[in-house]
Amino acid sequence: MKLFVSSDVQASTIFSDAFARLECELNQFQSAIQTPKARAAALATVDQNIDAANRLILSMLTRRNMLVPISVLPVEILVRIFHLNAVVAASARTYSPTLSPGLVSVMHVCRHWRQVALNDSTLWTEFSTSPRDEDWIAERLSRARNAPLIIELGASVDRDMVFLFTPHISHTRELYLRNIPSITHSVIMQEVSTQKASELECFELRVSSTLPIMHPAGHSFFNGPLPKLRVLCLSQILFPWSLVPRGPLTQLRVALNEEDFTSHPEVSPHEDLNQLIDLLVNCPALEVLHLENCLPVTLSESSGEQTIHLPRLSRLFLAGSSSRVRNLLKMLKLSSSTTLV
Repeated sequence: MKLFVSSDVQASTIFSDAFARLECELNQFQSAIQTPKARAAALATVDQNIDAANRLILSMLTRRNMLVPISVLPVEILVRIFHLNAVVAASARTYSPTLSPGLVSVMHVCRHWRQVALNDSTLWTEFSTSPRDEDWIAERLSRARNAPLIIELGASVDRDMVFLFTPHISHTRELYLRNIPSITHSVIMQEVSTQKASELECFELRVSSTLPIMHPAGHSFFNGPLPKLRVLCLSQILFPWSLVPRGPLTQLRVALNEEDFTSHPEVSPHEDLNQLIDLLVNCPALEVLHLENCLPVTLSESSGEQTIHLPRLSRLFLAGSSSRVRNLLKMLKLSSSTTLV
């Protein structure tokens, strides 16, 4: 505390000396600024003194901020406060669509807060459809560095924005592509399918189309395995069941608007019953299973002799032909705690 007191006394002395010197110089200027050249020199000197005074004021403000109680909080607590502030600002929806909610405001409080925010990459990892300024998105991606990302893109996404995000798929934890126009879907998947996504835990792809979109034959959703994928949600997409990763899935949601599109095996890759059975058998960790209008036609004639054990399933939703739903239920061995929706 003595250090601050001593520094403040020293700063006050500097202020007094500066004002005294300025007053003396002004008196001298009054008699020496009779010519344009002298006035220009005097103006330059005054500007230098103003700059020196501004720097001193900024230094004093910084010292003052260091004495405020919140400035002595551990960095970890400050970062937590910044996260909560961003959540509140996002829920209020009162921010500019070109800015990151909450973060810009805290960075303008003081130099210390700004440095804390810039040093913590986790503050810059969430991207929604609201910030559409590409330069700002690129800046935030740079600040996020290699921290796991959460990306949500919607109907307004364009090709250039997709190009911004695809190089970062390798360290994306959650990827939500919602209400994607059918014409944009092919562009997105063409780019995304070339990327490795070894850190991906949640993937959602929903196309805003009356007719379902056929996933490109021979293409996976991503380049390589998805060892951490837990949640997969696909809507209005026709794809072979073999593309769904086996093993760690806890939630699988696949939905079509109409069941008629699954009635022709040559049209819908969903029709391979053996692949569906293999998928369910090899995903014993499933907790939520939602299959809507995508059950294979051959389930209508299935005897149900195959048993699929899903011991952790807590929520089951099946929609479509009653015979297909009934026969799949015959195959499933469920826990007594499973809720049928």
